[in-house]
Amino acid sequence: MGCFVSKKKGLIDDTLEISRTNEKYPFPRRNNTWDRLTLQHYLFRYIWQSNFSSPVQESIKNENVKILDVGSGSGPWALEMAGEFPNALFTRLDSSKTSHQNSTTLPNLIIKDYDFSKLEPLPFKDSTFDFIHVGFLASELPEKQFQTLVNELARTLKPGGYLEIMDVDFQGGNEGPSAQRLMSSLRSYYLSRDINPLITQKLEPIMKSTKCLDNVTGQKTLHPLGDWDEKIGELALFSWLQMLNDLKPVMAPFMGISDSEYRNLIQEFKHEVDIFQTYWISTRVYGRKIQ
Repeated sequence: MGCFVSKKKGLIDDTLEISRTNEKYPFPRRNNTWDRLTLQHYLFRYIWQSNFSSPVQESIKNENVKILDVGSGSGPWALEMAGEFPNALFTRLDSSKTSHQNSTTLPNLIIKDYDFSKLEPLPFKDSTFDFIHVGFLASELPEKQFQTLVNELARTLKPGGYLEIMDVDFQGGNEGPSAQRLMSSLRSYYLSRDINPLITQKLEPIMKSTKCLDNVTGQKTLHPLGDWDEKIGELALFSWLQMLNDLKPVMAPFMGISDSEYRNLIQEFKHEVDIFQTYWISTRVYGRKIQ
């Protein structure tokens, strides 16, 4: 017997309807030359219909405003923002070599190397930046280390400036059996490295614990996986499948299964998302430094 996928309107439809109204950013078409992290940037930019949620849209148009980008994958956030706000001065901080692959001659963007694993002070003076953006880094560092980084970022933020963090959890909604097995194993793997796989649930407390950020605000948005959503779902699933395949060298041994068994599990996951209408949640949290 075939499986029927309901198309009735639900919570996720309401959320997506908001982002599809008066779209500022176009739907990202798949491009085989993109790496996974570049695709991730354009996907979430479309879902949120913005590159940030902090109320800085007007202030960063001014001359000599300083903006720091930390993490954010392979660098498209800083590159795009530097082009959109040519009067602002952008610094991108990353330990990944991919950041330099996307380096540019834009006069208002520089890239600095930084090893996040060493817990060294950031190479900036106190109160340097007007806006700091952190993308997809909270789920890559041990929680205590990330807390230390947030404290350092708050130090380098100017009074009245905003710090914003965006990330996703390794847990979705309406997961099928294969998704549950994969995500449960991923969470266990990250916990074995002292990384909190559900870190977005603690971003607000982490920011408040700095004692120098107020008006801390959290926002969440849902994004579907699979063809049950005719626009975002297919591309989001493609991004997740890329990530799962990239993790095969570590996850198959960690789960105690062969490479072929792991690939079969991914294929099962791919087929289940339409049956269960699986979705994921992304989170943005921002706060203003006390004057």
